[in-house]
Amino acid sequence: MIDIIGTKNCSKCTIVKKILDEKHIVYYYLDINDISAEEKEWYMNLAKKANQKNFPLIIKEGKIITIEEI
Repeated sequence: MIDIIGTKNCSKCTIVKKILDEKHIVYYYLDINDISAEEKEWYMNLAKKANQKNFPLIIKEGKIITIEEI
């Protein structure tokens, strides 16, 4: 399972979701603004460790990956 963390009106998020849909890859999408403070902190720490500064965050098995790694 892949988690996509994004924001409303994020064009890159939309592109990533479309690619996953086309590849029939199951994913779970979360808007960063709709989650608890604890979850948000966890995702932001994960992004910081991976030097990821933009959305979407693509997470597989607890690690941030790129769309090319899918």
